[in-house]
Order: sequence, then C-alpha cells, then structure tokens
Amino acid sequence: MSNKFVTFSAIFVGTIVFWGLAFLGFEIWVNLQNEMGENVIFMDDALEEGDKESSDFLENVHAFGPLRIGGEAPNGFGQIAPFEGRKIPKSNFYVYVHRRGLPLCEYDGCSIAEGIVIECMGGWFSGDGHTEISDLVGLDSAEVAQGRESIVVVADENSEIIGIYPNHTEGDILPILSQFPEYYETLSRCSAKVL
Repeated sequence: MSNKFVTFSAIFVGTIVFWGLAFLGFEIWVNLQNEMGENVIFMDDALEEGDKESSDFLENVHAFGPLRIGGEAPNGFGQIAPFEGRKIPKSNFYVYVHRRGLPLCEYDGCSIAEGIVIECMGGWFSGDGHTEISDLVGLDSAEVAQGRESIVVVADENSEIIGIYPNHTEGDILPILSQFPEYYETLSRCSAKVL
C-alpha cells in the first residue's frame, strides 16, 4: 500500500468518526436541555387544539390567579428587582417570564435575542424559575418545578399589566410584543438590528 492511500484512508475514517461524534454530542446536549427545561416550551397541556400557528396561540387572558389586566404588576415590574432589593430603572414597558430552570436574570441573561431586542426598545426584561415566586403569578409551584406551567407577563411604563400569557416562555416574547401597536414600530426596528 502506498503512503497516499493510507493517509487518505486515515483522513476519511477520521472525518466520519468526527462527524458521528459531533452528531451524537449534539443529540445528547439537546436531550439534556429538554430534561433540564432549558429553552423548552411545555405547551401540550395548554393547547387543547391547534398548534403554534393557530390564531389563539398568543391569546392575552384578562385574569390569571392574582394577575389582572389593568392591575398593578407584582414586584419586579418597575419597582424592585426580585431578591435583590435594587430599583429597576424607569422603562417604556416591562416583561417578566417565569418558568422552570430559568435563573434570576435580566435581558440577555434570560434570552439573548429577546433580551437584546427589549433593551433596544427601552423596555425591562427579567425572569426566574424560583418556585417561591409561582403563587405571585398564579402558577402552581409543583407544576412549574415539573415544567408544566410557565407565564409571560407584560406591563406598561406605569407597571400596569397589559398582557398575561400563561404557558408561554421567553421564546414567545417577540410575537407577544408584536400584538401591541404601541411597541410594533420599535420592535420592528430593534429586531432588524439584532436578528
């Protein structure tokens, strides 16, 4: 056998092994993310019929647990950052997401694209997955811990609730914000810069 054939064979086999291991590693990573609840939307129980493309997928409910449209948002929406005791700066609007596996976060610490877009829009974005907070937003802490419940809440510049979206996560925030005419123009401009 010539040295060229041996070298070619080694490169060929090495390439196949590399891509096989890369694919296997990716599959393991995706499965771990699903098990940990990271960036996963548990929508099966929330959607009795239809799918994400259905018109009622992003339905804004008028009341959910202690939350009411027009009511004052809980702490963390323009008053005090949860657990930290520091003032949140005045913002054009506030978005809060609560779901399993989400550490206490702000902006791109919660979700890179959504965080950057909201910051560009002059809004405040925070979230967490601490089950002690679940009852403040009308969720069952055991269901949150299992990844079965989540919520996105939107408040205006005066910390008045304008949007309540149970069973949604940070991946739904930009479509949610697009439903509010007052944010549509800045959302389009900031999304074009970031995405």
